Amino acid sequence: MVKDIKITQGSTFEMLALINDVNGVPLDMTGFVGGTAGARGMYRKNYTDTTPLETFNISILNKTGVTNAISVGTCHITTAEIDALQPDTAGKCYLLIRLTAVETAALAKGTGVYDIEVEDVTGFVFKPFTGAVTVGAEATR
Repeated sequence: MVKDIKITQGSTFEMLALINDVNGVPLDMTGFVGGTAGARGMYRKNYTDTTPLETFNISILNKTGVTNAISVGTCHITTAEIDALQPDTAGKCYLLIRLTAVETAALAKGTGVYDIEVEDVTGFVFKPFTGAVTVGAEATR
C-alpha cells in the first residue's frame, strides 16, 4: 500500500499500522522472529541511493503490546486510535514504526522515499507500505 508520510525535524515520529494478508485479514506475525525474520524499514533520498538517511525503529505488537507501549511512553496514540484497532486478536499484527526526536532533528528538510518490509521465518518478504517522505523544518530548537 502506498502511504506517504510527513516527519517534522525534532519531533518524535510514530506510525501504528495494522498489517493485513492478501485477503484483508489481519496477519498474525507472532512467529516472525529469528534469523532475518521480522520488520525493517529505511528512508532514503531516492530508491537508488546505497546509504539510507535513516533506519526506522520497528516493533511487532499485538493490541496488548500497543497498550503496554503507551503505558511506558514508547507509543503516543490517542484513546480513539486504540479503540479503532481491529480486531482484538491474540496474535501480533501491528507494526509500531518510530523515529526519536533526536533522529528526526538530524534529518535534512526535503523529500525522499521509504518502504517497510516484513519477513517471515521461511524468508518470504513483502512490503506492506511504501511511499514518499516529506521532512519539514523545525523552528523551535
